[in-house]
Amino acid sequence: MRLPFAPIGHRHAFLPQGQGSGGLVPWVIAIMTFLTALALAGAIALASAAGGVADDLGRSATVQILQPNPDRAAPQLDAVVAALKREPGVVSAHRLSDAEMRRLLEPWLGAGNVTADLPVPAVVDVRLRAGADSAAIDRRLHTVAPDARLDEHGRWLAPLLGLVHSLQGLAVAIVLLVTAATVAVVVLGVRSGLNVHQPTIELLHLMGTEDAAIARVFQHRYLGYGLAGGLAGVACAFGVLVMIGWLVGPMGAGAIGGLSLPWAGWAALAVLPLAVGALAMAAARVSVARALRSQL
Repeated sequence: MRLPFAPIGHRHAFLPQGQGSGGLVPWVIAIMTFLTALALAGAIALASAAGGVADDLGRSATVQILQPNPDRAAPQLDAVVAALKREPGVVSAHRLSDAEMRRLLEPWLGAGNVTADLPVPAVVDVRLRAGADSAAIDRRLHTVAPDARLDEHGRWLAPLLGLVHSLQGLAVAIVLLVTAATVAVVVLGVRSGLNVHQPTIELLHLMGTEDAAIARVFQHRYLGYGLAGGLAGVACAFGVLVMIGWLVGPMGAGAIGGLSLPWAGWAALAVLPLAVGALAMAAARVSVARALRSQL
């Protein structure tokens, strides 16, 4: 079975096409490109999501008054808000009302279960500046409110970001392994083609044909194989990614925010067939040149 458009190397007719393992190479390259595209998209999407979450939650914090007596907690809460507004490392400080706290607790306790007699903690929502010293802010808050505790959200985010970075590294490793496998497939296909066309190549040598001219035949042919397989693999990957986005979209943002592929990721996938074609062409040329030199 062949792809619907002929490779570029078809115009070099003195080496017949379709013999050896070359007919399967475009399909193998298509599968490799499909896997590469999915792994690359996953790495880019994770990087985008992790960056967005780190920027959003990494600078946010809450201050809670650990005092069960409301009469003693209220003055400390007012002192904390006033102190935070004087801090140069704080962008904003907003005291959450009882109604806001009940709305935050409803997803955990259930709608209607947060009644007026349920004690809710006194909490201040804080937005920090980049590079703010949260430990120093926490110490200064204790001087005006002994029961105050600053909880920086970035501290709880660190394990999740570590997991995301590990998954990114795994995706990059998959891309590298699949790229190496693609090069190996091209080299095996070229070696098979050289063995099949060995009598023709020897005749061309006797007629004075240079090795560079023979290498150009293979590099043009495998450029076509790479482009054909790359386009097919990326097209399938695009379909899978669109389907995943359609399925995940209604679920909304999860623990790591909206996991979506930015426009730069789609652009990288769009140029992937060109990269695969160039890789196949370079691997074919190097493999042919080394094989022909070893025959001299």
